[in-house]
This record gives sequence, structure tokens and C-alpha cells, in this order.
Amino acid sequence: MIARAIKSVSRLFQPVVMKAREALMHTLTRTYKYRTSFEIKEFEAALMHAESPLSPNRKLLYAVYDRVADDDDVETQMLVAQSALHNAPFEVLKDRQPTDKHTYFDKAWFIDFLTYCLESEFYGHSLMEFDPSTKEEGEFKHLVLFPREHVRPEYLDVLQNISDAEGTKYRDDKGRLVTKFLVEVGGRFDLGRFRKLARVVIRKNYADQDWSQYSERFGTPFLMVKTSSRNKKELDRIEEMAANFGSNSYGIFDDNDSVELLERKEQNGHLVFADRLADARNRIATLINGQSSTSDQKAFVGAAEVHERVLNELTLARLKYIENTVNDALVPVLVANGYDLQGCRFSFKEVARHEAKPADEPASKKKALT
Repeated sequence: MIARAIKSVSRLFQPVVMKAREALMHTLTRTYKYRTSFEIKEFEAALMHAESPLSPNRKLLYAVYDRVADDDDVETQMLVAQSALHNAPFEVLKDRQPTDKHTYFDKAWFIDFLTYCLESEFYGHSLMEFDPSTKEEGEFKHLVLFPREHVRPEYLDVLQNISDAEGTKYRDDKGRLVTKFLVEVGGRFDLGRFRKLARVVIRKNYADQDWSQYSERFGTPFLMVKTSSRNKKELDRIEEMAANFGSNSYGIFDDNDSVELLERKEQNGHLVFADRLADARNRIATLINGQSSTSDQKAFVGAAEVHERVLNELTLARLKYIENTVNDALVPVLVANGYDLQGCRFSFKEVARHEAKPADEPASKKKALT
């Protein structure tokens, strides 16, 4: 009995061994999403853990990043970036000539891949995997993103449980991916642009909370009742009536009582909080899309046109980066899995048009991104 118990316990500490065609994702034990307080001090502590040269741990940092991504202004700006990326036309070239192999990428999984690539700009390193069980007629149907809290890029491994001390290597000693279904995007030590956005969103959250407290304290008029009565029951009746004044909107008092509604005369105190929130929104838009006017209904026409060009240039840079990522990281994986893409190059048409234009062409004549 003791020997059997020891043997069963020892199995818990055995390293995960993958079968030849088993997806690494299937070895993970999913847990509840870790949450943390959304405060500057928690963010600073999480950043310190993630940057530790001895034992880096990104779990707390990713918990903060998830709170940043939940912000309504961040989500709106991310949707702006996603729409420009998802709507960008592309082609597959061979010997610089278009082919019909673009149909390989006219799939739902490729939209997911583009989204994951965009998110990696803000979260940092990202690891993806094709599910071999979904392969039909030689083509994959599903691409999944590893939960970031399970991946330790500094150690090149994936944790079965996020509390594990050691994980399963996703790259071998020679630096090669351990299966032909994995796709890696971003640098090992890249912590993403949410590192810059976190402080802005946290301070925006502070301003919103302060405004709510200010409105609760000074936004509601103060009711003052003067009475000469010293009778406890009468005082209790007046107190209850005053407490329910906002919902009842009337009161019955003695002819010797007086009621006065004190309203705050200063009406511009809220502008302090409104300006802080507006500044935070502008910073969020600038950090994600390089400008703010394309999402601001009150922007001046001239400024909006300049900002739209900035957005186009930033989107163009994103397209070029993702184009290189597709060719360097994704296409070799597809070729290894039987896709007829040997010698082919994925290309966004807008990037090709931009690179084909004369260098001395005025910026004002550059065609806006479609």
C-alpha cells in the first residue's frame, strides 16, 4: 500500500512528455484568471518581478495588463488598430508575381493570427499553436494563443500549472521549436507597450473615482432644517423626512420650522477631473495609434487630416512588421506542415505600393490606407 502511494505521488512530479503529434496546449491545466489590485504600487511591484534578472515572473504583470486591456478607451483604440489591420488587402508572391496561394490565408485562423500579432505589440512575447486535430484536407482550421501566464519566454518553457517551478521546453537546446505546430512572435524579454499604458490607465481610473466622490459630496444639494422642537420623537420624524427628501420630494413641518436647500454655487470644480480624463484619453490614443483626432468628434479638420496621416503611417509600419513576421515565423511552419508555399512571400498590397513609390514624392500625395 505504501509503495503504491509513493508511486502515485511520484507521478505528480514527473516532467510532461509530449507525444509526437500531441499539441502542447493540451498539457496545460487551466485555472481561474488571476486578478490584482489596480494601483500604481501593485504595477511597480509586478514590473519589478517581471524584470528580475534572477527569477523573472510575469504573472502579476499580465494581471495588470488584463486590467489595462479592459479599459473602454484602450479597447476602442485597439479596435481602431484591428480594423485597419484586418481590412488591409494582401497577396502571396512567387518570383515577385502574384499567385492564387492567398487562399491559404483567407481563413478565420489568420484573422486570429493578425490579432495575436497586434496584441504582442502591447503584451510582449506571444506563443501560438496550430491544433493538429483540426487539420482537414491538408489545412489547419484553428490557431490558439497560449495563456500568457503559462509561458516563460526567459526560460523557453511552458508551465503546466502557473504555480510550477519547471515547465515543458518549447525550444530545444539548439533553439528549434519542439513541434512543427508552434509559432513564436516577439522578443523573449519584450514586455510590450502596455508597460507605458499601465500608468496612464491607472491614473485615469484614479481621476474617475475622484470625480465620483466629488459628485457624491458636492453634487447633491444639502438640506438644512431649523426647528425649535426638542421632542425626541419630533426630531426623529424630521430626520427621517430629511433622509428621504430626495425620493419623497416633499415634507410636512411645524410652522415654526424652516427648511433651506443649500446648493453649491461653484459649478466648474468638475473640470479638474474632466481635463485629467481627457488628457488620459489623448495619451492612450497617442500610445496606441499615434494620434487622437480620428476618434475625437470635436477635432479641427486640419488637425484631423494631419492625425489621419499619422495613423496611416503607423498602420503602415505595423503592416510591414507583421508582413515580416508572417514570412519569418508563420510561413516556415506552414511549409513544414505541407502547405505549398516554398519560395513564396506574403505581402500587404499597401506596403508594396508604398515601397514602389519614388522617394521624393511629397507626403501629401501619398494615398491614404484602404
